[in-house]
Formats: sequence, structure tokens, C-alpha cells
Amino acid sequence: SAYIFVDSSVGIFDNGYSFSIYPNPSNGAFRIELLNFDDNVRLSIVDVTGRLVYEEQLTGDHQFDINIEDKAPGTYFVRL
Repeated sequence: SAYIFVDSSVGIFDNGYSFSIYPNPSNGAFRIELLNFDDNVRLSIVDVTGRLVYEEQLTGDHQFDINIEDKAPGTYFVRL
């Protein structure tokens, strides 16, 4: 199982967009909630070497279930 760590479980951007990621850490399955997003958002997950391991286009104010349990255990970074 993979362990997902992000800088915080809740983020607020200067433009009023916000998101939450939970559980953090996780076993590789986690949920991302986007709030106040009215545009498409590219989700990228990278490992500690910067290698892209997952990418998806997210749309609007929604909850998204992400699963990278098939990846090696470790620390991964989420980019929105």
C-alpha cells in the first residue's frame, strides 16, 4: 500500500478556491474535495523523485475518490 502525505489536509488558494484531502496519511485510497472551483483542475501525483505516478483531469466542485494502492509504499505529493 502507498502512503500519501500532503503539506496540509486543507488548502486555500489566493483566488478563493479550496480543497481538502483525506485521510492523510492514507493506504493509497483517499478523497479530494474541491470547493469553489469552476474550471477543470489537473491532479498530478508524483513520488519523492518527481516521477509522475498518476494524473487525472478533475472538473468542478466535486468529491473525487483516488486510488494508488498499486504503487509502492512511500511518500507521494499531490499537485493541483
